[in-house]
Amino acid sequence: MRERKTIQIISALALFLVLAGFLAACGDPYQPKIDIRRVNFPKTLSMNEGDLKVLRVTIIKPSVLNETPEATWNSDDEDVATVEIFGADHNDKTIPVPKTITVELLVTAKSSGDATITVTVENPNGSDITVDCEVTVNPGTAATPNS
Repeated sequence: MRERKTIQIISALALFLVLAGFLAACGDPYQPKIDIRRVNFPKTLSMNEGDLKVLRVTIIKPSVLNETPEATWNSDDEDVATVEIFGADHNDKTIPVPKTITVELLVTAKSSGDATITVTVENPNGSDITVDCEVTVNPGTAATPNS
């Protein structure tokens, strides 16, 4: 009887260690995660010199996440295309994300070439989340709207 009890305890301990190892390898499935949704943020974009384009992303922040992550955006070649938050009277490249928000970014095509516009959100529970838009700026004048 005692041997049987010992085997049950050892089996339970082995199962516990296997499950603990699995959770350590896979991460805690109950940790809230940040996410970025492309609303109007294509993977590629073609523009003419002088064009302006508003890109939108929605940053999903679970309400149970206590930390306030930050979102940043940038262009890898500001001679080709610049990016700034649309409608803001400041030129910060970072904003706090206290809740789920949609961010509107204004891209300005400066000169012909290629640039990558990147939005990154820090994720307190894992790797940062990034979305990119490859922008190609063509030589020529900006398109004018029809009157």
